[in-house]
Amino acid sequence: TTMTYTKLTNDTDYYIYCYGLTPQGEVTTDFYKKKFTTTPVDKVDLSLSLETSNITQTSADLKVIPSNNDVTYFWTYVSEMDWTKYDLNFIMDNMVQNVLEVVASGADINTIIHRGPSGEKVKDLWKGTRYHLVGWGMDEMGTPTTSPMEFGTFTTLPEDVTSNCTFKVDFPVIKDNDMQIHIV
Repeated sequence: TTMTYTKLTNDTDYYIYCYGLTPQGEVTTDFYKKKFTTTPVDKVDLSLSLETSNITQTSADLKVIPSNNDVTYFWTYVSEMDWTKYDLNFIMDNMVQNVLEVVASGADINTIIHRGPSGEKVKDLWKGTRYHLVGWGMDEMGTPTTSPMEFGTFTTLPEDVTSNCTFKVDFPVIKDNDMQIHIV
């Protein structure tokens, strides 16, 4: 019997298990298992750099420049809040999964990954927030060909201060599980 499996993860150990069964589900042979490893993806030499312009409170023009214009890659930006919660591999794995889902629904991956310099005007950003650019090499199958890397940051402009108001904060009651706040 020949069986074909697709969508296995590259450079990963797998096991095949088999044993004989009767039509009634009774085991008729010893249990057999054999390990195999999928081939690793060829890693590429790639670094990315960032040029920013026209940064406002909620948008920025980003230009990503690869060290090798023949290598395909993917990049994204992450807010400071998410940057502190997630590591680079989590960000990459999550985005790769998103890309593969979009491709599975009919999109052409070549409209998602980049070759040569790429740019985008990013919008709907948070005011006064630092953003981190993360990228990695990615082939036409959606497989990463480099480790993820942070290659730049930018900060949106802060919200305009509209008054010289000051605040005084007191905590008249603090208990084990609750507290009272008084703001003047």
